[in-house]
Amino acid sequence: MIISREYRFIYIKTMKTAGSTLAAAFRGAAGEGVLRAPRDGDDHATPLDNEKLDQLGQHAFLRKTYKVFGPEISAFRVVTSERNPFDKLVSAYFFRGKRLEYLSADTDYRADFANRLQAGEYDRIMSPKYYTLSGKILADHVIRYEHLHEDFAEVVRDLGLPAGSVVSHTLKTDTRPDLYRGAKGVQRLFDDELVALVQARFPHYFGLLGYQGIGSGCPKFVPHARLKAKRARFFKRQTAKTAPDDQGET
Repeated sequence: MIISREYRFIYIKTMKTAGSTLAAAFRGAAGEGVLRAPRDGDDHATPLDNEKLDQLGQHAFLRKTYKVFGPEISAFRVVTSERNPFDKLVSAYFFRGKRLEYLSADTDYRADFANRLQAGEYDRIMSPKYYTLSGKILADHVIRYEHLHEDFAEVVRDLGLPAGSVVSHTLKTDTRPDLYRGAKGVQRLFDDELVALVQARFPHYFGLLGYQGIGSGCPKFVPHARLKAKRARFFKRQTAKTAPDDQGET
């Protein structure tokens, strides 16, 4: 999570989409004045800022971010990132398997992956709530993992960040066996039933973002035509919910 008051934007950090790389790039481009979660004791952050950042953590949904920081960020542009859902799931499987130590040389990867996917283990990782409200994407930019440098450069221009700001993507952890890399590698973990499950459980990747299947990219993201109005409506409702009841007061 990155918030820049100077450049008036929020970076919503999704999982397994080069999020740490992008957060570091945005912090480097926007300067030391940014707020970030998890916080690290930056001197410029006020005690109230730190309290809010502690509520959010590094992977916060957009709705919660708006509720915690309130109208101050209502006009900030929202940036997030996404990735082909099948590739993302396989990346998450091997990353979590190494971190939580549930994979071994004897593991039947295909059966184990299918069981975990069917049990909902990756539902939060794949959630649309990072960047949607009421089923609509309320981001100004969705950086595609498959077009990381191109899309980041466009965001830099749009936000007015310093010219020459770049993103340097390196794999945070090399957890996936070579056999499961690339479209053919991803295909090894999916049968028709699992493909259908992904399409049914995570429809926003297909209906809202435009991914087609294993190995596919998605079209360049175009923000909702009534993006500002939808944000304004959300904050208006929130203000109404939190307004004090003044009945009976003189």
